[in-house]
This record gives sequence, structure tokens and C-alpha cells, in this order.
Amino acid sequence: RDLILKFSSSKANNVSGAFVKVEQIQNSFPFGSCITRSSIDNEDLVRFLVKNFNWVVFGNELKWSWTEPQQGNFNYKDADDLLDFCKNNNLEVRGHCIFWEVEYAIQPWVQGLNKSDLTTAVQNRLTDLVTRYKGKFRHYDVDNEMLHGSFYKDRLGKDIQATMFRTSHQLDPSATLFVNDYHIEDGSDVRSSPEEYIRQILDLQRQGAPVGGIGLQGHIDSPVGPIVSSALDKVGTLGLPIWFTELDVSSANEFIRADDLEVMLREAFAHPAVEGIILWGFWELYMSRENAHLVNAEGKINAAGKRYLALKKEWLSRARGYIDVQGSPFAASRVDSIKHPPQEISSLLLLLELLTPRFRCPPLSCCMVVRGNCFCMCDSGTCNWWLLMGNCTSGNPTDNIIVNHDFYKGLYSWHPNCCNGFIVSANSGNQVGLSPKSGGNYAVIKNRTEHWQGLEQDITSKISPGSTYSVSARVGVSGPLSGSTDVMATLKLLNHGSGASYMFIGKTSVSKGKWEMVEGTFSLPTVPNQVIFYLEGPPPGVELLIDSVVIRRPSSSKSE
Repeated sequence: RDLILKFSSSKANNVSGAFVKVEQIQNSFPFGSCITRSSIDNEDLVRFLVKNFNWVVFGNELKWSWTEPQQGNFNYKDADDLLDFCKNNNLEVRGHCIFWEVEYAIQPWVQGLNKSDLTTAVQNRLTDLVTRYKGKFRHYDVDNEMLHGSFYKDRLGKDIQATMFRTSHQLDPSATLFVNDYHIEDGSDVRSSPEEYIRQILDLQRQGAPVGGIGLQGHIDSPVGPIVSSALDKVGTLGLPIWFTELDVSSANEFIRADDLEVMLREAFAHPAVEGIILWGFWELYMSRENAHLVNAEGKINAAGKRYLALKKEWLSRARGYIDVQGSPFAASRVDSIKHPPQEISSLLLLLELLTPRFRCPPLSCCMVVRGNCFCMCDSGTCNWWLLMGNCTSGNPTDNIIVNHDFYKGLYSWHPNCCNGFIVSANSGNQVGLSPKSGGNYAVIKNRTEHWQGLEQDITSKISPGSTYSVSARVGVSGPLSGSTDVMATLKLLNHGSGASYMFIGKTSVSKGKWEMVEGTFSLPTVPNQVIFYLEGPPPGVELLIDSVVIRRPSSSKSE
């Protein structure tokens, strides 16, 4: 996390030349672990936990099968004990879970209820749990694993899952309500692909469910970084915070386990949509999966544990130097020591609260907007701090439904369709024949083998039926092309059971070395299950360049 500091005194020249050492001593990004009532009796485990994690989730102690194993026989003591432990150790807590949709996880007395009694039991469960713990859990996994089970939905109707969300929110508006499922990130299960997860979340939202976060469990073996990254990019298009909620990697070889854990942690921490990482335990004998632990039963930190600690240390900021006349910024969250001339330094002004510029983007061209101010990487090839560049309008225009419209966040929220993409910036020295026109970056889509391959973004949640949207995109081409070629803007419309249809929006003729505008409008009488906007058209082998994309909401008079 970054903090920009400015030092000043009653006499400006008294500050000049002061030596400043800045050192971040603690991660504020949420790193958490699963705990159980029995695990907190292990003093060595607790010492490691409170030193190296700032969030927790309970393994079983909040599940319905634990808190009411027999009808009317309640057990909240274990959850209460764990909450007291967390309060005493300043640990934030996720609530896992109110319901679990998979039948094998549901206690027999619930499975035996008729529809009317089950409806009553579900309402009682919501009222008892959420009211009892109002304000104590920051998150709730409302109905766990809805992509892999349908117990309540089959018995109480398709609206019951949205009702669970709505009622949970009414009972505790302070809690962020999550969906939570597995194999989203690894591509190993057709039931839980990113596309299926997105469709489920959009369906819940259309029914009025206040879905506030997306949980990826992350029980994984042999992770592949690009697959994980692609899944995060897709799910990230919904604009909701993503958390890895139950992350563990398993390998009998602790060094392979360390490598696999690093893949997952780096992909998660680097992605702008990921706002927290919870491990499903770390201590041997207190984990549900074998060969996934970071600390052996006798308390020895193994290779995977050492890798986790090394990455957390790597992600701390350190800087040192001398203050110039203007005052130099340093990236950190605490001033560890300050050496300065004996004259009094009258004030220390914090210009910027903690922020996290963790998105992927090319070196020396990163920019981000915080509270209306633009912060950009400085131009020196050796510096590693962020400079306040003044008020700016970088980022999405308020009436533009496209996320990351000018690629200032790299390819975040965009997806190259059966090809590859990268970002070119004004400072990167690789302009592919063109300089950015709208901002500091543009996208290059390469390795295209078909005309239709290009760059796409899911805009389903932004579309209203019957409204007319205006589209404009600045595009170019590069590579083996003589003369000119057409670039088109297209909508791909997907409905369950009926395949895909396509809607032409507009096209323009493009030649190498020039930017051109694709413009058009579209309107949908009804919104299908999925609406994907994409740009396509150059012949195979020709690179498609995209400088900016704007799809304006209806009845807008705002300028970009």
C-alpha cells in the first residue's frame, strides 16, 4: 500500500536536505485464514495466526448443521467463543455460511421437512443467526455452492436464493453478502465456469438480490497463472469485489506446494478486483486437505509457509532519501525514523491515505484516480513512487458503461477473444506504429487467425431494454496489411438454450498509421442472458489496435 508524505516547516529551507527513512511494517491488505474452535487452543498456532493474518473465517462453527444439528437444539457457543477470540486479537471475520445448497451438507432433519415447514425453518435460521450476530460479521456467504447444488431451490422455488439475500440484508445491512463457489478459477468444471458464475450472479441481481461480493474458494492443485488471471478478468467485469475465500494448494512435495501457492497469491494480489485472500487453514492437522499446510504439526514453517511470509514481506514498501525544496514523496505506511537538522519541522502533512495501485499495467505509465486526483508513475526509470499529477479526469466518464475504457488499468475487464493482447503506452517505447490518442495507453490484439477475433467486454448488467446506446471506438491496425481494411463494432447476444446471435453496430475503414473512429447505435427490446460488446474485422495476422471505447448511456449530454 502506498502513502505519499510531504514534509514542511515554518522555513522551507530548514526541511531541505533532511534524511528520511520510510518503512511499512504491516500489510493492511486482507490476508486471512480459516480457524476452528479447537485450533485456538493451540498457543503456537495462535501466535502464528495473529502475527501473519488480519482476517479469519470459521471452518464449521457457523454452519446450520453445527448451530442446529437437531431441530430446536442450538449450539452457538463455539461461534461465540471464536468471535470473542477474534475481538480480543483484532481480527476481522467472514461469516461462512448461512445456508449450503449441496444436499450432502444439510442435516437430516432439514432434509425431511415438507415445503411449508422448510420455508419456516429457513426463515427462522435467517432471523436467529443474522439477528444474533448483527454487525459482527463483515461478510456472509449467503447460500454456499449454488452452482453445485440446488436443495433449497428445488424444494422452495427459483426465487428462494434471492429471498435469502434480500432477507439477510434487511436483518443486517452492514454485512456484505457474497456468493461462494469452487473451481471458478481453474477451468476444471463446466458447472462452475466464469461464464456460468456471471450468469448466476446476474440472475440473482435481476431478482433483487443485493449481491455485494464474489467468493472464489480456491481449492486448487497445479494452478496455471494465465487461466487464473483470465477467470479473474471475466468475473471482474461485474464490478464487484472478488475474494479468495478458502484458498489452499495441495502437494506432497512442499517445494512444489510453495511454487503453486506463489502462483495463486501473485495472481490474486495483482488483480484489481481481488480485495482479500483467505487461506483455508495453515497448520498441519487443523486443515481439511492433506498436504496443503504451511506449518508442520510440530510448529516448523515449511517451504510453502516461508514462501507465503516472503511474499508478504515483498509487498511491503520501503524508501529512503533526502527531502528536496519541494518535499519528496515516499511510498510507505509508517515513518520509521526521521533524521533532520535541529530546526523544528512544524508539520507532517499526509497528502494521501492508504491506497493500493495493484493492477497490472506497463512500467512508468500507471495512472489512477483517487478522490478526483490523478496519481501517475514518475518518468525516471529508477523511481518507484507515485506522484500527484493534479486534478484530472482519467478513468471512465460518468456516462460511459465501458469499464476501463482507455486501458489505464491494462486489460482489466477486457477479454481477447481467441487471441492475445497487450498494452502499449506513450512511455513504453513500443508504439506499434502509433502513439496513444485519447490517453496514455492503447490495446494491441495480436495472434489473430480469424476476422472475428478481437477484444470484448461483457456489458450485460449495464443494459436496459428499449434504451438506445451510442457507441464510439478509436481503432487502428498494424502488421502485414496493404491498403485499408474494415474494423467493426458488434454485439454478441446469448440466451440459454438458443445459442448466440449477433448485432452489427457500425464499421470504419482503417489503414496503417492512422486512428479512425467506429461509430453507431444499438437498442435491445429485451436483454438476453448475456450481452458482449466486441471489436473485430481486420484480416488474420493483422493486429487490431484500440485506443478508447465509449458506450454512452441514453439521454446523456455529458462530454468525455
